[in-house]
Amino acid sequence: MLAAVRCALIVRALLAVPGWVASKTARVPICGGLATRILKVRNSFYFFCGAIDEAGGWEIFRREFAMRLPVLCYHNVGAALPVSWPLLTVSPEVFERQLKWLRDNGYTGIHASDWLAWTRSGTPLPDKPVLITFDDGYSDLITNAIPKLEAARVKATIFIVSQHVGAASTWDVALGHPSRPLMTEAEIRDCPSHGIEIGAHTRTHPDLRKLGEADLKTEFEGCRKELTALMSRPVNTLAYPFGFQNQQVRKAASETYDLAFSCRPGLNAWRTDPHHLRRMFVHRSRVNFALQVKYGLDLLAVCRFAWDRATLWLQGVGSRRERAGTPVHRPTPANDNL
Repeated sequence: MLAAVRCALIVRALLAVPGWVASKTARVPICGGLATRILKVRNSFYFFCGAIDEAGGWEIFRREFAMRLPVLCYHNVGAALPVSWPLLTVSPEVFERQLKWLRDNGYTGIHASDWLAWTRSGTPLPDKPVLITFDDGYSDLITNAIPKLEAARVKATIFIVSQHVGAASTWDVALGHPSRPLMTEAEIRDCPSHGIEIGAHTRTHPDLRKLGEADLKTEFEGCRKELTALMSRPVNTLAYPFGFQNQQVRKAASETYDLAFSCRPGLNAWRTDPHHLRRMFVHRSRVNFALQVKYGLDLLAVCRFAWDRATLWLQGVGSRRERAGTPVHRPTPANDNL
């Protein structure tokens, strides 16, 4: 659309003839559907151009109505532990390289509350905003992430599990991963002085899809109350544990929090559901990182999805063959070190 707006005269000329033909044939049964779609495209383009002119130009319009926000999801910044999930950890060197890329490409870190202020009241945002988030509040952030954020002058948001402050990530163990120590109360209270905003990550880090209404209310309201008391200021943003949510979870979250983040790839706009905001896991790939920030495109997530679907399909084929009495070759498990 931006390219079309920049070449508005050419696009208007290209739309003139099809638009005229469509207006004349819209009532003809055989042409009605196509003609209606052509008229809709033409009218939408004219409306968009008119809105930009009324605002005073594309840049003004973009800043007021068309900003895009990439939200990056980190967990640990440090050394990977054995059998830990790869997407949970980036090295300090990779993290520093990614911050440098953001700075060199003109991106400015904001808080979740800054995005809320823009969507609600039009409070100005930087020209190219980016929201860096950390789930769980692992203690390695104190030495490996926050100093680098400060040095790069980048804001960030950390989502805290309120009943595990100063303890360990027991939910990781349940998934077969090692637990890690979490930030203490004093460390969390000190975060705002380093440009870090605190958000909620529920009380106990459950799979929210498995909870009833009463338990959801306890997780959401209890976490907000506990963190608000800890920080002596309201905590109004939430990240769903594991990114797991559904309509019932989002509805319950909306009764307590102004914003809530999933783990659905893509960029956010003013029209994005504030309780189903997009957020992307970050890993070491340079190309994938650039595509995530610029376009909201996570190639590795697409590959993982395709692989999972292919695996399920092959398993289904194997099950059908077994039921039919046909021997099925079971591949030897791959060596993880290869």
